[in-house]
Amino acid sequence: LEGAGANSGAEKQLLKKQAYLLAMHQEAGDERSLSENCVLLLAASMLVLDDIVEKGGTAGTDLGRDAIQGLIAHVRETAPKAMEEIDETLDLSEEVRSELEGIIKAHSS
Repeated sequence: LEGAGANSGAEKQLLKKQAYLLAMHQEAGDERSLSENCVLLLAASMLVLDDIVEKGGTAGTDLGRDAIQGLIAHVRETAPKAMEEIDETLDLSEEVRSELEGIIKAHSS
């Protein structure tokens, strides 16, 4: 059982790593705003990207790219003022963070 627990922990760490790599992956010439990076890092920290990675949507794959673009588009459409506030103030307030987390969570369900 101890070995299984260690494997499970190692697998979780690998999944977490792949989720963060997916969040930060950009093709050459792609640019993201600060708010978009905040959304993706929040999604990774909330384990929302884990499901995408488990389905094969790792960094550099079409599935991963489509999922990331879909999430960004959804949040930008749902909370344009929150995204604008991040880009203008260069800050992620607790209020905006909470709003974005709710939108990300709803999008992933």
